Amino acid sequence: RLYMVGRIKDVLTVRGRTLHASDVEACAEAGCTSLRPGCVAALPVGVVGRAAEEQLVLMGEVRAEVPLTAKALEAICREVAESVAS
Repeated sequence: RLYMVGRIKDVLTVRGRTLHASDVEACAEAGCTSLRPGCVAALPVGVVGRAAEEQLVLMGEVRAEVPLTAKALEAICREVAESVAS
């Protein structure tokens, strides 16, 4: 189990864009009904070999009734990526 209890930064800078973590999380939740509401976290992760560059990473808890098959997880990733990118 992994419990997120807080974050160091509420504002993320990814590829020169300033993003509010809560806005990104809300977009992911709105675009994917397979995720549990309030159980998504957006965080910056450093890129290996590029000290000043960060990537956006999203972690989310999948609803209990959603099967954890490779196909279902790929669909979730696609839905989240599309909703956050738009």
